[in-house]
Amino acid sequence: MSLSGDHWVFVNCVIRDNRSDFRGGAMFLGDGSSATVVGCTISGNIAEYPSSSGIGGAVYVGTESALTLIDSEISGNTAVLFGGGVAMFNSGELVLD
Repeated sequence: MSLSGDHWVFVNCVIRDNRSDFRGGAMFLGDGSSATVVGCTISGNIAEYPSSSGIGGAVYVGTESALTLIDSEISGNTAVLFGGGVAMFNSGELVLD
């Protein structure tokens, strides 16, 4: 899912077996967006691109975006290039609680 320009909240959910052609197999946080994930499992997602440019198997956190994970699990995700779990760029923020 591609999220942009707002704050998103996910509670007690399972996000699995998704695929992205480039960034964020399960979740793409566009520049300036944020998400809070509480009590969720994010697993089995893939970010891939034919020229080996897949980034952020589970989540891609864009410029000036923020991801907060509370009592959540990210496991078993794959990215062709890097960031099998989470990939962050240019002052992205990750909070683990």
